Amino acid sequence: MVFRTLPLGNILAKSILLPLFHFKLLLTLCAPYIAFSFVAPFFIGDLAAQTYSANMMLYIAISVVLLLLAAVNCHKVFLLSDQQLDTLSPFSLNKSHVKFAYAALVFAIMSGLLSVPFIMISSAALGDGHASAMNEPLEQGNYLFYIMMLPVAYFSSRWAMILPDAAVGEKRGSGWAWSLTQHHALSVFVLIGIVPVGLALLAKLILSFIVSPTLTHLVGSALGLVFSVIELCILSLTYAWLVEADKDKADTQQTPDTDLQ
Repeated sequence: MVFRTLPLGNILAKSILLPLFHFKLLLTLCAPYIAFSFVAPFFIGDLAAQTYSANMMLYIAISVVLLLLAAVNCHKVFLLSDQQLDTLSPFSLNKSHVKFAYAALVFAIMSGLLSVPFIMISSAALGDGHASAMNEPLEQGNYLFYIMMLPVAYFSSRWAMILPDAAVGEKRGSGWAWSLTQHHALSVFVLIGIVPVGLALLAKLILSFIVSPTLTHLVGSALGLVFSVIELCILSLTYAWLVEADKDKADTQQTPDTDLQ
């Protein structure tokens, strides 16, 4: 049996080209979330002062629902066949959305609980700068926070395989995801844990050249959407490659037994 290496460069290249190829479809499927994410922040100033108001709760609820729909649709665009893509629509709801919501909740709880001790260590190490590091982790002097959160990113990047799995209607847990990524842990960590940080740094660098607050918001929102789609594509393609490699491995292991029968 030949050991296959996760093709980092190939996945990164495809994660840029594939969204471009499906640009119109992605724009259509994600239109509700895109429109909301661009327009809603102009009203956040008023809502921010009403942290627990009904309006703020409504804003959060709408954001979560639209984000869930957009994320599932993105994963499906990158993972389903061309024939299956014809059935997708911006507001279509089915069992895969419920499975994805559950998987996302499990993922968030597990990652959140794991991050607690590292946040406590960060708080002790950074002292008064901890709050600033939490709010602006990319500001100068706060890189220590990111370094201390690398172990969390390592575990989370491997658990993240449950998200595209749920988006296509499967329901496999974190134990399965851990087993799936065991021979490619470092490569998965780089793709899912490190690349998003690099994209965030790139976005911050680009925005640092913009003076106008309104333009900063518009460009920042656009970059956030573009980079989020690229990250979802990276996750989808990594998941697809790992599942295929795991299936090939299982088939190879069964071949000798089949030949003897």
